[in-house]
Amino acid sequence: GEYTSGIQRFFSAQKNIALIANGEVVVNGSMTVGYHSNHGKNEPEKPDSTLWVDGFTVKGELKVSSIDGEVVITNNSAAQITLTSYKMDGMNITVQGNTVDGSLGTSSQQYGLYIVPENADYNLTVRRNSFVNIGSHAICIQGTGQGGDQKPAGRITVAGNRFESWGTNAEKDNRAAFKIWGDPNLAPEEHVGTDTGVLTDAAKELVKQILASGNTYSGKVEGRNWYFDFYGCYFDQL
Repeated sequence: GEYTSGIQRFFSAQKNIALIANGEVVVNGSMTVGYHSNHGKNEPEKPDSTLWVDGFTVKGELKVSSIDGEVVITNNSAAQITLTSYKMDGMNITVQGNTVDGSLGTSSQQYGLYIVPENADYNLTVRRNSFVNIGSHAICIQGTGQGGDQKPAGRITVAGNRFESWGTNAEKDNRAAFKIWGDPNLAPEEHVGTDTGVLTDAAKELVKQILASGNTYSGKVEGRNWYFDFYGCYFDQL
């Protein structure tokens, strides 16, 4: 089916919610699912619940918010995927098999994948996705959530992704395939430049893991786009 004006679906006490496209489902606009930002996030956390979104084509931004113990976003196509995770410390987040293509529609930040954690010790797996025609950063992790305290990640895995043509908005330089800021362990302080000596040991281990995990890069503009940006420290290799 085709939706001409976008989709919004909000939940409260339900558990183990699966939104799975039945055949080809095209959303001409943004798709928002999960918990309303003004009141749904105050629902009790659901550690034994999974929120799963699979198989949609969104000609705009796919916005997912979760208070569940596990959130899974798979096999979608969208101009940007944004995840806001509330309340549930130790949440497991999987983003897998999606195609994020900036040419599909408009999005707020022109990011590919935008992670906004309002919780701590989350485990994020980003695996076998394609990032194409991304105006700004391809993967972007805002460690301060929606402007609050810094939220430390538990484990981040970035493996087997295809990064193609990110930072296509020529008005801004230093766009990265992977950007993180505001994480107290991985990127606690702002830096400007290419000196990787300012990185924390935890950040260096994450970079090594990403570089060794089968991610591929193409369409990079040398001197303007980078593989990594850790709070203003941008670089390709350690």
